Amino acid sequence: MDLSSDLIQAADAKGIPINKEEIVTMTAEDLAFAATSIAGSEQIPATRFNDGVDVAFVYLNSPDSGIPAGFYRLNARANASDIRVGSYSGTVGLIDQDGLEVTRLAASFETATLTVPTPLPFPRTMISSRIDTLSINRKKLKEVWVVAVLGYNHIIIALYDEK
Repeated sequence: MDLSSDLIQAADAKGIPINKEEIVTMTAEDLAFAATSIAGSEQIPATRFNDGVDVAFVYLNSPDSGIPAGFYRLNARANASDIRVGSYSGTVGLIDQDGLEVTRLAASFETATLTVPTPLPFPRTMISSRIDTLSINRKKLKEVWVVAVLGYNHIIIALYDEK
């Protein structure tokens, strides 16, 4: 499996506009992950998070997460009363290829401005990912897979693997 190529093909097949120039991939024991941002998401103001905004397209295969392996749109949502400059909580839904929400995860939002800056400080929204292992006395407690959607509005999503 070529994670980047498969992500592009899946997005093209569903007509989902993605930033093909910047795809992150991550693999580990029992984990395969690829992600990129939705093209144009950098033009959406934070105030739209109340309606739900597709911010990324991902492939996730992590049997221990309880989430079926597949391609998903990440739909970010926050309550209108919470949206502000600064940090606040929200959620990110994983929307499958049939348009069904498979799960909704807690997320942290960091908003620098409620409007779209002109000019934009960067050409497109970026994606970052990492795996952290939490342990005590050398005993692995859990792995945390963190996905960050980075732009003038940051969204941090963490998937936890309880071991």
